[in-house]
Amino acid sequence: MKTLLKALIDVFNFFHRFFTSLSNEFSFGLNDKELHFYVIGFIFLIAYIIIHPIFVKLSKVSVKLISFIYVFTLCLVVSIAIEVAQFQSRSGNMDIADVAWSMFGFLAMFSALEVIKFILKSISKLIKETFEERNKKRNYQSNN
Repeated sequence: MKTLLKALIDVFNFFHRFFTSLSNEFSFGLNDKELHFYVIGFIFLIAYIIIHPIFVKLSKVSVKLISFIYVFTLCLVVSIAIEVAQFQSRSGNMDIADVAWSMFGFLAMFSALEVIKFILKSISKLIKETFEERNKKRNYQSNN
């Protein structure tokens, strides 16, 4: 995880230096906050333009799928943030396996929830069908 984080920091630093030197070279005179405004704003605008049509199509299939993707992403971000915080505070080891286990925990608990919901819906459907069948028999007997 440390290696991955250091590699990401190197990539971010490369692009930060690149955009800073580009700004200076073309005499834009942008400070760090202005660079963040334009660069991050542009990157995530492009991400939105790409992702939005995908989510529109997914919404026609299942809103649950969009919720799952959102929570999965949130879980991933929080898990990585916890690992970085542990590294910074020296309160634990920064380990990619911890992130993987966090994600596995979410997937296992989500799966358990879906199984429980399926079982409850099946029982509810069975009870409803049983009462409907009894009502049909009673209505048939009372009409004859």
